[in-house]
Amino acid sequence: MQRELTTGRETRRPELLLRTTLPVSDCAHRLRGAVDEPRWVLFSLSGYAGTKAVIGTVEATEVRLQRRSRLRHPWEAVFLHARLVPDDSGTRIEGRFRRRRSTVIVMGLWTTFAIVIGGILFVSSVIELVASSGRGPGNPWVGVVVPLIFWVVAASYFWRGRRERLFLRAFVGETVGAKPSNV
Repeated sequence: MQRELTTGRETRRPELLLRTTLPVSDCAHRLRGAVDEPRWVLFSLSGYAGTKAVIGTVEATEVRLQRRSRLRHPWEAVFLHARLVPDDSGTRIEGRFRRRRSTVIVMGLWTTFAIVIGGILFVSSVIELVASSGRGPGNPWVGVVVPLIFWVVAASYFWRGRRERLFLRAFVGETVGAKPSNV
């Protein structure tokens, strides 16, 4: 039976479940040495001080990590919130991936806008292109291209999140020598 995480109001299964033979203190020490502490600086492409690929805080049994990004705002990051749990043969790492709530709300509204308004604009422009009535002002190709750009921006947000999850999962696994666990 898979152990579940308790996060405030509800109980959920962990999205990340790794097992290592190292004790909890060694796991925390290795992770702490492999990440930069999140300290804001003015003149940095990522917005944080340091050069390591991962930014985060590591306490005795709690871990909060994010991938350093030099090309986009740090508020768009995916965070890994994990616990280091002592196990019979070492340590079990249980965690969940999260984004900032404000970013999720804004991108949800953007995606809804892109689908609804972009869909209406796209369909009306395609109808104008197929059966040109001459009633529509301007170039109907703009109504085809602009919704496609909206949809690509919305899709890229979700695609980047998937890549960051895979990166953080591999980073934690390699840093502490952990393997996926299904129990």
